[in-house]
Amino acid sequence: MNSKTITFLILSVILLISYPCIGEEDEIGLTDNPENIDNTDIPGSIDDLINQTDQINPDIPYNSGSVEYQDNMINLGNTDGLENTGYMSVSEITNTTDTGQDLTSGNMSMPIEPARQSDLIFTTDISINGSITPKQAEMGFPFSAGIEIVNSGPANAQDITINYYLVPFNETDAKPIWIHQKTAKEIPAFYRDTVFFTVTMPGGIKAGQYNLYTTLTTSTPDRDQANNQYISDSPIDVRRSTSSSLYDPADLLVTIDGISSSVTGPGYPFTINYTLFNVGSGSSGTFRIGFYLSQDEVISPSDLKLWDEIYYKSYPGMAEKGTAVDIIPEEIPQGEYFLGAIADFTHMVSEADEENNTFCFDTPVTILAVSPPVNESFLDRVSGYVAVKTNLYRQYRGLTNLSFDAELGDIARAHSIDMAERGYFAHETPEDIDPSDRAKNAGFDVTKRLSDGSIRTGIAENIVKIAGGHIIGKGFSGFVDPSDPQAVADVMMVEWISSPVHDKNLVNPDIDKIGVGVSYNGEFFYGTQNFY
Repeated sequence: MNSKTITFLILSVILLISYPCIGEEDEIGLTDNPENIDNTDIPGSIDDLINQTDQINPDIPYNSGSVEYQDNMINLGNTDGLENTGYMSVSEITNTTDTGQDLTSGNMSMPIEPARQSDLIFTTDISINGSITPKQAEMGFPFSAGIEIVNSGPANAQDITINYYLVPFNETDAKPIWIHQKTAKEIPAFYRDTVFFTVTMPGGIKAGQYNLYTTLTTSTPDRDQANNQYISDSPIDVRRSTSSSLYDPADLLVTIDGISSSVTGPGYPFTINYTLFNVGSGSSGTFRIGFYLSQDEVISPSDLKLWDEIYYKSYPGMAEKGTAVDIIPEEIPQGEYFLGAIADFTHMVSEADEENNTFCFDTPVTILAVSPPVNESFLDRVSGYVAVKTNLYRQYRGLTNLSFDAELGDIARAHSIDMAERGYFAHETPEDIDPSDRAKNAGFDVTKRLSDGSIRTGIAENIVKIAGGHIIGKGFSGFVDPSDPQAVADVMMVEWISSPVHDKNLVNPDIDKIGVGVSYNGEFFYGTQNFY
């Protein structure tokens, strides 16, 4: 993973919900993997399976019978002008920094009354699982480190505070030295990421080896506070500076080397290939590169912002190539523009030359008022891909194919449309009509005799809600092209397969029919998968 990472103002979250057949639901509405399904030692690659296209004809009209599934992804946006010295995939991050403040205790945890079993859905289990530290650092100079944060859920963690300390290595009863703090309003459930920061190593401390000690607190009831602190495995060798504490400055430059297309429109993906340079004699900490559309060749932060990329550090002689891809914002008016880039547009780095940070690409970019990429035909293709990939997955798991049922497809599609139009995301409608009741109301016979002679009543359901662009999910984190129906279907399938309760529906040996329906409200794709 290179040094640059995209940050976003709104965090992408995936919510997966499955609905088992009647008689298979436990107390909290979730199901476990069937006992006769072995999830271990499966040969081959799930990614290879999901990306198969040679057996798929996306033009088959699966809207008459498809798979219905649900998963919730919230789109990631870009952070405009957020001046923090570190990175966290959460919204509205603020930082404070100090040097050399001694604290008598590094444990910032607050006692929280244990949650009752019925209240567990309102609790979180947020933890620090590891750290990345440099081997050495110089007093008076910046250094970067990171910690891995995991929120095991089921609730989002609110009002997060992370404090960083240095603890003398192998010294009993040594007082931790506070060096940095990050705060965030929320970290979503099922989040996992490495959070980096850059801070100046305090002067005036004793040279030697120090461990990075990190504590984390949240206002949300936390089931296990013992994992809210972490001491790095390896110490940092802190040395006194051999030169002036006023380190040599960096000098950042950026060029745009190519683009995916000179003609595009709102809602469509756009790729920018660029190169970042540091031609100065010193390193730098965190900064951002902003990409803009301008009416003239003078690029400035007041132009139309596309998005930005974040870097945690730069070094002398750096010439690193990068790719920035995202969706053209809907608010960009049609017209012809100059495409530009600005290195360190928030002025977070003190540079040798602050006037050479902008670049204007030589090929104009035309924004057209084109039709949105998503229409009924597009949604039918998504449904078709999902249906076919479901059978590919069942073949991979040694199971028989499901037949596409037109009635189940209509039931699935109607629920997806209802969720998209009324803005809810659940198996039950606001009127508390569940999947089996919806099937009955549509005239579908929900009673089924199994091979062992037993009778089963009801249908099973998976649902998903996903936005295009940059997303963070349980099974997939990355860029989803909302103009590519197969890309949308792939993410839906990966998320279901990555979730045991949804995977159970996919590999249920007692089902033989499937219906799929997908809808779109201009922001989110809603998918429903019904099984019988």
